[in-house]
Amino acid sequence: HPRRSLPSNVVSSRVIDVTKPVTNLTVKTTQTALVLTWSKPAETLTGAPPSHLSGYRISTSATGKPGSFQPLAETAATHFDDKIFQFGKTYHYRVSAVSTLDGSLAESAPSAAVSVTPRDVFPPPAPTGLTAVNAAGAVDLLWNASSSPDLAGYNVYRSTDGGPFERVNKKRVPTPIFHDTSVEPGHHYQYAITAID
Repeated sequence: HPRRSLPSNVVSSRVIDVTKPVTNLTVKTTQTALVLTWSKPAETLTGAPPSHLSGYRISTSATGKPGSFQPLAETAATHFDDKIFQFGKTYHYRVSAVSTLDGSLAESAPSAAVSVTPRDVFPPPAPTGLTAVNAAGAVDLLWNASSSPDLAGYNVYRSTDGGPFERVNKKRVPTPIFHDTSVEPGHHYQYAITAID
């Protein structure tokens, strides 16, 4: 004979009219972040204005497969900068809208997933701190090392007596030091350095 237990505790839940899914999700690659932007939902599931919209939840995945998305961040704005990324690696994003009513939270269905594989098409920062020191029959150039992680080296350009700048080094300079021995007394030289990645 089956026996019935005492009833459990009673739980009440408020049904919130959440918004329709977020639309127009895009991802733009910059040198320092993957910039996500999207449109604010215009109405709830019942067609009413979204009066209880409190923010957004961003989820990310390495594969884009259902069930693989993990929470990344929450924001009240319709944009988010993901600054933790690597060039050449693929990322998948989804955004959902969060509604709040009397302390209760409800989340909309997620947006369509957007994928991006950022490419490093950005030049390294310009070298700084260039100084020139006269040596015996030469000019020694020193500058601050570039912080670019994919730095390949430097090129040295020189102007003689106000003429056009021309490249002096035959091979890329690997370190922020250059010894120019092709100078002659009596001339005025100007130098400029570029970094290469």
